[in-house]
Amino acid sequence: MIGQAPRTELSSNFLACLGTGIDDSDEFAILRLRILLGVEIPEITHTDDCRSDFCHGGAIMPARPKESRLPNPLSRIRTFWSAQSPMRRNLLVLAFALAFGLLVLPWLIWIAGSAALGPYGGGNVLHFIGDFFVALAHGELAFWLIVLGPPVFLILARLLWWAVFQARTG
Repeated sequence: MIGQAPRTELSSNFLACLGTGIDDSDEFAILRLRILLGVEIPEITHTDDCRSDFCHGGAIMPARPKESRLPNPLSRIRTFWSAQSPMRRNLLVLAFALAFGLLVLPWLIWIAGSAALGPYGGGNVLHFIGDFFVALAHGELAFWLIVLGPPVFLILARLLWWAVFQARTG
């Protein structure tokens, strides 16, 4: 009984020393270092020859496309958004508009004011934001109009859109 060492059948081929894994030099695929695909599937040798039958560059078993490891955030948002009821979507839009008015608009007002009028008299941007929230706590109408402006604007825009739609269909 003859023992089988790794690549015993490849030892006579010089290309086997290069790691190409080809038994016959007349079946060499140029630039791909793989076996040519001139054989039918039943003619492929059995799998007990230390090589996979499926290393033909994707011709027999094409590789699956690599999926991104990071999920697409826009598709996740779209999936979440479409799963919500219309009432919940409207409430989310209004909540985002309220958060925009509360957290983003004061910064934008400070930037525009600094560019147009010069530096803020009370200090830097953090002093301005602090003064803004103190004025909200004291119930000053102008500051509450800034915060409630975006959601009120969205509500008015939707009512206008609804009125135009009713006028066209009714």
